[in-house]
Amino acid sequence: MSEEFKGYSTGTIALVFLVGGVIGAGLSLLLAPASGKESRAKIKGLAEEAVEEGKRFVESRKEILEKAVGAGRDAMEKEKERLTGRKKEGSVTA
Repeated sequence: MSEEFKGYSTGTIALVFLVGGVIGAGLSLLLAPASGKESRAKIKGLAEEAVEEGKRFVESRKEILEKAVGAGRDAMEKEKERLTGRKKEGSVTA
């Protein structure tokens, strides 16, 4: 399945579709015959909805990102300890 997306994650694909939908909806509102006041109200509602959807998306990925950052920090610490320990063991004293 990952070959289908050519290296892009499912979250990235979902975000692209979300952004595309928002842009398409915004353009349809701008091009549809309506008064300026009505169009502004629709665009404001659409923008608020897009912001909420974005917040939900970020919130749903937050736990995954926090775990990944934590794992990265742990790996960095272990590697740092390994390299520091190797230098001490292999160092030559005068």
